[in-house]
Amino acid sequence: MVANGSCVINMMCDLVDGKGDASIIEKRLTTHDRFKDKIEYIPINEKLIPPGPLTFTLNIMKYVKDERLANDFADFVCGTEGQEIFEKHGFTSIYSARGLELIERFGVKDV
Repeated sequence: MVANGSCVINMMCDLVDGKGDASIIEKRLTTHDRFKDKIEYIPINEKLIPPGPLTFTLNIMKYVKDERLANDFADFVCGTEGQEIFEKHGFTSIYSARGLELIERFGVKDV
């Protein structure tokens, strides 16, 4: 299977459903409720993995259809409850000591 989609969760569902043989995935997906105990994984030698942290951004497009809803979602993601969900799935909260250190190091000031 060659997956050209934009959603790793959909790709993982296809793998679990037997539509593919192998994939390189983030380790956090091995503990995801939908995939836990349904896949086997082999860790990649850490020497082959780029040094972290790997970051991502949350953006609201200028052509968004419902700007208020988009802003509410962004507020949720950046809020306490959203950050707790991210931490549960292996991400570093922007409010944790490590998160604050990374924000300072990378110069992100709009959080």
